[in-house]
Amino acid sequence: MKPVPLRLSALSLRHRIINGLENGFHPDSLVTDQDDLFLRELARIENERSGLNKLSTMYDNSDENQFIERVLFWLMCRDLEVLDILFPEYMAEALQRTPETLALAKSEWERFSNAYYREMDRPVPDWPVYVEIQEGLGLLGNSEAQRTQRKLKRRIQGVLKVFLDNLFERFPGWTWLARERCHLAAAVSDQYILPSGKYSCII
Repeated sequence: MKPVPLRLSALSLRHRIINGLENGFHPDSLVTDQDDLFLRELARIENERSGLNKLSTMYDNSDENQFIERVLFWLMCRDLEVLDILFPEYMAEALQRTPETLALAKSEWERFSNAYYREMDRPVPDWPVYVEIQEGLGLLGNSEAQRTQRKLKRRIQGVLKVFLDNLFERFPGWTWLARERCHLAAAVSDQYILPSGKYSCII
């Protein structure tokens, strides 16, 4: 049984997720320079003060850190039910919905959506996983009428995008039109990278 040290795993979780997003969630991208630097620095401090590297080793091999590694890996390629078998106590804790955990999740979602979408003048796309997250946090309604309304909105956006694409061919220098066209392309696209090859609609 692996030791479980102080809860330090969360310190590297954000770096792993952000790095994964920017690299298409490839498994090789989960270990980042920040994680390596953190572990090296922790080991150096321990070695200077005591000549031992207990905490850094425990951190790297802890159940909690192993769980986080597998969560990020299984998000890409496998069913999360396997994690419930391997780490039942961590899965139960991770899925527990309390006012505190929901507030933290909502805060993290706002930070993520602002950094990767709104601050780049892009709408948050209606991807199924994004909709599920927002419904779970109470940021979007989950009634059948509200879901139908969002589907209708997406169809209208698709039609409007085609119209703006045609209009842009006639007025390629129109900045407002270029921004609105990009905004609609971001809204209806199933990819994070825009058709232009860019990440932002800021012109």
